[in-house]
Amino acid sequence: MEFKTIPETHCSYIFIDGKKLTQKEIQKTQNQVLKLYKKGTSFDELIKKYGMDESPEVYEFKFTKDEAIPEFEKAVLDDDSGTAFMINIPKEKKYFIVVKKTGNFTRKIIVGVYYSYPKKDYGF
Repeated sequence: MEFKTIPETHCSYIFIDGKKLTQKEIQKTQNQVLKLYKKGTSFDELIKKYGMDESPEVYEFKFTKDEAIPEFEKAVLDDDSGTAFMINIPKEKKYFIVVKKTGNFTRKIIVGVYYSYPKKDYGF
């Protein structure tokens, strides 16, 4: 079996469900989370308190090209701020606060085997 290594991105996120909150509540939540994070509250604690997805115990999201929501993937890949930032996808009513992990991460895959991950709704 032959393997190859591909780039992988790691981040933590807080999902805010735009189907359950008004725009004003979303903005208030985002601002509160960013304020607390800047004051030193751990992002893991903030995920537990503010995360609205079905699996708030997930502290690290790992993905390769085309495995995440396109707008989410692009924003995370383009970020080099080193701090928490917002990703808003209003047409899908999905809002995020994200911290991208620094480092060079990779995933080893088998050459010649096509992996197709079902595009399912992961709760966000």
